[in-house]
Amino acid sequence: MIAETRRGTRADPLVTRSAAVLAAVALVAVGLNGCTPSAAGPTVIDDPQIDWTEGGPPAGPRDDDPIVQAARAADEGIALARIHRDFTIAQLTDHVTSQLAADAYQGFLRVADSGKATVAPGPTPMTVLTIESDDDTASVEFCEYRGWPIWSEQEKPSFERTGHVTFSLERSGASSPSSAAWRVTRIARTGQACDIGDPAIGYYVPAVEAPGRLGPGDVRAPIDAD
Repeated sequence: MIAETRRGTRADPLVTRSAAVLAAVALVAVGLNGCTPSAAGPTVIDDPQIDWTEGGPPAGPRDDDPIVQAARAADEGIALARIHRDFTIAQLTDHVTSQLAADAYQGFLRVADSGKATVAPGPTPMTVLTIESDDDTASVEFCEYRGWPIWSEQEKPSFERTGHVTFSLERSGASSPSSAAWRVTRIARTGQACDIGDPAIGYYVPAVEAPGRLGPGDVRAPIDAD
């Protein structure tokens, strides 16, 4: 904090200058990381910029369905939590249950110390296959590229294999018909190949780098697990 100059008292210029330097360093650190950490609450990060290689974001005939949007938001939330190594961010916790956030965190830790943790270079390219819903629950099945995540020994995504991924959702209590009314409870993948068609492909800006070997102290747990 910059020293206050009281009437009849002259501020110490060395203290004032040191405080200003510390404040500037803190601002630079926040800018470089794109997030504001907080020991007491969730870390705040900006939504990422995405460079869509062709056309733009997903715009298929069913991509405006709130259930599809909620599933995509949850998938991206998990991706961003892995990139930032922080499972408290709202981009994750607003779209998944606390149990799924904890499972995603534990899953990341299981491979992080071996240097095999994967991160997504952008939103997962995937095409809607089926949607099922009733008043309180829903599921949406996609076809996705399995080689999309990158890691220390594969620094570019692969588009050779496809597979099915199913998101199970429940109503979060919100009354609006938007994607905010749904939270993902479970994500299940199978190895069966599928017809992915021509999905939208985009990359985060700046580009994501594969993480190296990480320890538990390098990854922030969900608030409930702190």
